[in-house]
Amino acid sequence: MNNKPTPKFIRCFFAVTITKEMLLPINPLITELKIKFENNHQIIWIPPTNIHLTLKFLGNTKLTSIENMITKIKDDMKDVRAFDLSFDRIASFPNHHKPRTLALQNRNDEALQSLVQQLETILIAYDIKKDPRAFISHISIAKIRNHAYKKPLLVTFSPITFKITQFHLYSSDTRAEGPVYHILNTINLKT
Repeated sequence: MNNKPTPKFIRCFFAVTITKEMLLPINPLITELKIKFENNHQIIWIPPTNIHLTLKFLGNTKLTSIENMITKIKDDMKDVRAFDLSFDRIASFPNHHKPRTLALQNRNDEALQSLVQQLETILIAYDIKKDPRAFISHISIAKIRNHAYKKPLLVTFSPITFKITQFHLYSSDTRAEGPVYHILNTINLKT
């Protein structure tokens, strides 16, 4: 018998899963970057199973709210159409002077921006505030310790395009070996 109490809150976020198929054009780019960085141990490459496109970080969220929240999102977003999203450059966040993250980034993401705005508007009813910062779509591929790399990256590649047909609510369990993500629910877009 499990006497462990059921948690009242869960750390979670909405994201687009980057599938094995979507990783195929990204993997050679990551390999090229690993060579460029000469296997620098201050750069921690994100495991393929954890690569995703975050739409909205919720933080600790009441378990009792999640079911109603998902029902509302699915209902309000049932007519949102699937869309293509292209990534065409490498970016460092927050900037190349003090980088903490390496990511794929895109320039034209009106459909994605609209999706995130709709999601944030719905979430206000569940006491989840809009992010005061502008949403910048990116797919993190590495974490940089101690600002180990401060030069602007000069990496060119052909745009990588994905069809975005769904997104997920993930739980995030922080562990010593790194975060572990689990899909809690799926929101399908109209195809």
